[in-house]
Parts: sequence; structure tokens; C-alpha cells
Amino acid sequence: MNINKLLPRFSIRLKLAIAFAFLSLIPLAIVGTLGTRVTVDNIRNHARATLEHDLETAKQRTEHSLREIERSLRFVASQLPDDGRWPASSGDDVEGSLTTFVDLSPALFQVRAFNERSELTFLVRGDEAEVASETESGAGGIFYTVRGKQLAPGQNLMLPVELRGAERSDHIVSTIPALAFLLPIRDAGGAFHGVLVGEAFASELFGALEAGSPHLAGATGLVDAQGLFLYHSERKSNWASLLASRAEADLSREFTSDVAKTILSGEAGTVVTEGLIVSYLPIDLNRPGMSPLILYRAVP
Repeated sequence: MNINKLLPRFSIRLKLAIAFAFLSLIPLAIVGTLGTRVTVDNIRNHARATLEHDLETAKQRTEHSLREIERSLRFVASQLPDDGRWPASSGDDVEGSLTTFVDLSPALFQVRAFNERSELTFLVRGDEAEVASETESGAGGIFYTVRGKQLAPGQNLMLPVELRGAERSDHIVSTIPALAFLLPIRDAGGAFHGVLVGEAFASELFGALEAGSPHLAGATGLVDAQGLFLYHSERKSNWASLLASRAEADLSREFTSDVAKTILSGEAGTVVTEGLIVSYLPIDLNRPGMSPLILYRAVP
């Protein structure tokens, strides 16, 4: 570059000053560019570390809640005979104590047992559970029995359901999004006699999922191994759309197929995609035969 041709009327001294000023800007621009890149990388790495920490905390709380529900259900099962019916000698005493036990559970609001013919043989319900009356509490028995019969000894199952709520004064019947925990009832020989079902409020069970740093607001989701939603923070006002039986509530609708496949890999990790930092990790429930759950959070 010939500065004499660019600035023919300027003095030599001024031309030299301009040339040296221009040359001095080059290293400043390089340093500034590198410094900006380092700063952005540091911000991104800090956000990533904070996001992973928040997600790990949410995971531990969720695992604790799910295990508490399972322990509660197994305790109820231990109070019943192998066929899941009321003990003939002290049924009223057992019913009263188990009703109190369920009522004290923050998420579990109802426990039912169905025999091999899908008949309701056992029911305890917390006082705060505004669900349908007892005459309607046999609903879902066939579905639960069929699913329970498919489970091998020692296995159990967790699945999202939608229960019929109590009828309001205006005759409108609400629905209750819940998670159902299925525990097969088998005798010592392994013969199937029915299924014990504990139903928990989805809103209570997943209340800890949104806990995290306020400056990292984003969407939090919980999906099964097929990518079907059990929970989504931005859709919680419409729980019905999150039932696993609804194919439209699928992880592939949130992310590209490659990212969805990565999240469902069963490993913990973080990816950057389409302007989002997405951290994900599996929920460890230590249940034989239980399909894994994957928790993720996506922030800008």
C-alpha cells in the first residue's frame, strides 16, 4: 500500500503519523479479537458448568422423589397378602394406617390393587385427593392388569396417566395428570395374582425439576427412552399433551434428529445446537427392567 498515492497533499510527518497509527491498530485488533473470543468462551464455559451443576441437583431431587414413591408402594405391598386383598382378620386397622400413610405422602395420593381379573380389591386414598368417587376407582384396572402381567418377577413400571377428577359444582369433570407406579402381585411361586398401583401427582413429583440458577432460565424436560415426554417446563399448563401415549409430545419435535439421538444415548453430556446449550443426563432409578429416563435442560 502506497500512502503517498492515497494522501498526496499531506506532509511527510502527517503521512508517517497516519501510517504508524494504522500499523498500531493491527495488533490491537488482533488482541481485541482474541480477547473477545476468550471472554465469550469463558462465559460459555461458565454457563455450561453452572447448567450441568443445576441439572445434577435437579436429577438428584427427582431420583429421591421417585424412589420415595417406590418405597412407599413397597411398604403398602408388604402389608397385604399375596393376592393383594384386605387381610381378613384386621382389614379395618390396616386400611386406617395405610390411609394415614398415603395421606402423609407429599406426592402419592392413591394406592389401588387389582386382581388377575382386573377387579378392584384394595383402595387407600389421601384426604386431599380430589379424584373420582370410590365407585369409579376401578377405572383403568384392565390396562394396569395387562401391563402388570407383562412384567417379570422383580420388575416394576412407571408410566404417565391421566385420571378422572372429582366433578365440580358446574358438572365439569377435571383430569389429573399423574404418574402410575405398577408393582406386580405374585405369590412365593411367582404366580401372578394382580397388580398394585400407586398414583402420584405429576406436578408434585416434578416440582424440583425447575430449580436452578435464575440467570440460566430455559426449558427443562424429562423423557423416556423413546423420547416421549413425562414433563416439560413450558407445557406444564397443559399436562395432557405430555402423556407418553401421545406421539406428538416427542423429543424429535424439540431438536434435530442428531441432537435427539445424542440426548437419548443414555450418557451424560452437553451439546450446543441452534443457539442453545443443552445439558442432559440419565435418571438412575436402579430398577431391573425399567426403561431409563433422561433429564435435559436447554438455555440460550
